[in-house]
Amino acid sequence: MKISLIILFLIPFLCEGKTSSLISKQNAVYESIFAYFIKDATKEINISNSTKVDWFYAEKPKAENLVEFDSINDEKILISKALINNLIKINSVESLITWKPILVLALFDSFEQNYQSKSMVPYYQVSKVAFSKDNTKALVNFTYKCTLCGSSSLIYLELIGNRWTVKGARLLWVS
Repeated sequence: MKISLIILFLIPFLCEGKTSSLISKQNAVYESIFAYFIKDATKEINISNSTKVDWFYAEKPKAENLVEFDSINDEKILISKALINNLIKINSVESLITWKPILVLALFDSFEQNYQSKSMVPYYQVSKVAFSKDNTKALVNFTYKCTLCGSSSLIYLELIGNRWTVKGARLLWVS
């Protein structure tokens, strides 16, 4: 009886540790992506406070069509279908971004709503991050929307030492 009570007491703390570990890994991936693409930590950027990415809903992506990526060295990279399927699965539900940037000056808001109401504030949007089973590879959807332009890509990263490094991308759409 005492052991059961102890286990029931500890479960929330054990689960919270796994959740905060996942959030920490996601945050590290977001930092790496924005540092890589923005390159200027003093430049103020707008980021949607939600992970909703239209591509997951509109396109109904299939992993077998997305396995080939362009690397930053102009080589082809093959991404596992399992990692792509994980990205699709975890992004089936919209969620709030909890990331607090360190390397970039970011403003978080419901830019999707502002964009649709014609104020047309350019902004970035990211998906939740999918990790490989061994936690050394990551995949995220990275979108930029502005008045007359925009693009969306899947970004592939690898954990090298203790740092996430952008290794490749697959362009999904551009306008």
